Amino acid sequence: VWVLITGKARLNIEKFINIDVEFENVLKNANIYSNPEKVRIKVRGTANKIKLVTEKDFAVKIDLANIRSGVRNYYTRDFLNTEKGHLITSVHPTMIEVNVREIIRKAVPIRLRFVRIRNGKKMYYRPERIGEIGYQYQLNPERVIIEGYRSDLNNVSFVALENEVPLPGKEETLTRKYPLKKSNEILRILDIESVEVFVGLKSISQERTAKEPNDNKSK
Repeated sequence: VWVLITGKARLNIEKFINIDVEFENVLKNANIYSNPEKVRIKVRGTANKIKLVTEKDFAVKIDLANIRSGVRNYYTRDFLNTEKGHLITSVHPTMIEVNVREIIRKAVPIRLRFVRIRNGKKMYYRPERIGEIGYQYQLNPERVIIEGYRSDLNNVSFVALENEVPLPGKEETLTRKYPLKKSNEILRILDIESVEVFVGLKSISQERTAKEPNDNKSK
């Protein structure tokens, strides 16, 4: 019996263990994506020792100091550690792909477009053109703060309204709130969901002031 017990204790066996991939010195405003998220290793040892082995005996920690964004590949064994000296016979996968995406905020103006129906047809106007047909407008607020990944927001220079703003009749003014359109590049728009737009006719004094510079030039 004693021979059987001691022989079993000395018999080498193998065991598979899954370990979470962890990161150190991560940028504060960043999202980290790991492929894969877990590493599968195989350890070998005597039956008595292997029974006591758990995933807590191992660690896969990748140092991301000074890495702001981008995709990088790391050899798994370079970051696989164990304090108890277990014999690791295989590691899968051999490399880990890590994608670091920095999140930033930026202030951008609000873009809108006006529409007027004449003779049953829709006519569209950019904001800078409605003054030519006797209108004025105001936005509250004029700018918003957006949040997203740096690589995406580099190409975002404005936020648009969901709908066109109709120009009122000659004796009317229009004050209405319009929702903002969140593009795919924007993760979220901070502190606001809609913008108040006022549209009305230009006053006589405004029209006269606008004409004076041209009159002086013609003289």
